[in-house]
Amino acid sequence: MELVYLWVDKYKNIKNQGFNFSPRFTCSYDGENLTINKKEHVSIFPKNINITAIVGENGSGKSSIFEKLYSSFGTRLYIILSNNQFEIYTPLTDIKIQNNTAKLHSINKERLPQVHFSWDILHYEPVIDYFSYMKNNPNILLNMLGTFSHPEYMDLNSYQNNSVIKYIEIFTKNSINIFSFSPTKINIKLFMKKNENEWDCKKIRKEIEKLKFHEEEAKAKKKAYFRTISKYIKKYLQDGSNERNFTLEEYNLLIHELEDMKEVLSRFPAFMLDIYDNDISFFSLSHGERSILLSNALLYESAMDTKNQGILICLDEPDLSLHPEWQKKYINELVKMFSKIAKNFHFLITSHSPFILSDMPKENVIFLEKGKQVYPKIETFGANIHTLLSHGFFMKDGLMGEFAKEKITEILDYLKNNKPLKSIKEEQVKSIIEKIGEDFLRQKLLNMYNIKFSIKSKDDEIEELKAEIERLNNVQNQA
Repeated sequence: MELVYLWVDKYKNIKNQGFNFSPRFTCSYDGENLTINKKEHVSIFPKNINITAIVGENGSGKSSIFEKLYSSFGTRLYIILSNNQFEIYTPLTDIKIQNNTAKLHSINKERLPQVHFSWDILHYEPVIDYFSYMKNNPNILLNMLGTFSHPEYMDLNSYQNNSVIKYIEIFTKNSINIFSFSPTKINIKLFMKKNENEWDCKKIRKEIEKLKFHEEEAKAKKKAYFRTISKYIKKYLQDGSNERNFTLEEYNLLIHELEDMKEVLSRFPAFMLDIYDNDISFFSLSHGERSILLSNALLYESAMDTKNQGILICLDEPDLSLHPEWQKKYINELVKMFSKIAKNFHFLITSHSPFILSDMPKENVIFLEKGKQVYPKIETFGANIHTLLSHGFFMKDGLMGEFAKEKITEILDYLKNNKPLKSIKEEQVKSIIEKIGEDFLRQKLLNMYNIKFSIKSKDDEIEELKAEIERLNNVQNQA
């Protein structure tokens, strides 16, 4: 399955605009006629994977495209290619298709099979009603923020333990070896001891009271939570310790043995979970490693849970907050993992990272400017990141930070045009110039500074000394 084309009538800054997602076809639509033309193309990705990067500055429409794929409002049509057959999803019945035959589907009744992931959990709509927000938001990261019994409740305190619980579930269900972190044991700590030998039952009840439940079940749930925690302590912490290691088999037995145990581990704040691959703790990994492991695990679960053989996966800035080293690895890790799954995937990835872009052939990139697809003259695949960044599409005003640029411009105006200094003291000028990392610019400004203050450079001093030596030699020879 491959997304080929999307047309949006009007949404935010997108107006009457079409977007070509496939490197194999070029589509155009004028409000009445739809044209589909085939292009010569050889894919560099595995047979079951296609990747399209969407790039542009903030506000260019990247995230709006994802929203329109998920919501049919304002969308005139989109085209997918499935089993070599074009399928057009549109509310129109009189659309004229040029150069091709295709099946028409109602956009309101048929849904493109898709998975959405974004680190921005508040992205898709303003949060007025958390119940509706958690139910309707397509972002699969919310699986980590809701409670297992009531996913419509957002609980940020549960995120760490939910990450461990979810990762174990996905890893246990996994039938093929795709994860680079393979947990062998689970460590569970409970911080509720009054002293070395006594558990603080009063505090346990107090913490349970703070948790939110549906009104009709609150009383029974609170009793069940306390009963479960008490049984856990009695059976597994009778040696006085506040922690216990479990194998995967022991953990799964624990979850099924004690009432609501998974829910208690998720919600009760005094429990702390971690998993180990041999002696390596999940939370000892770098943020980038954990981010990639967790996001890929969630994507894998969503892909396997859907019955469709072809899936559109929308990743909104998945490399956000990743160290450049992990940005370099991101596409490769994604391809290695999903190439092992017997389904077809079309990844749409929004990003600002030149590393992501350098893994994409130009025909696999949608360049956006103010809600429109543009076609800059730039080759992306295997390109040097400095070349990509220096291109006008990405950096219209140079590669220097604005703070440094303002300081250097102020110094330049002072040295060249005698403009008064505003944010810099005169005695700071030379020190700032010497800090400049770009060699040519630093030397140029130093020369201007030396001329302005009649300071001789080392080269000038050397020349003067040479001249003086030559003069003295001449005097000696005449004597």
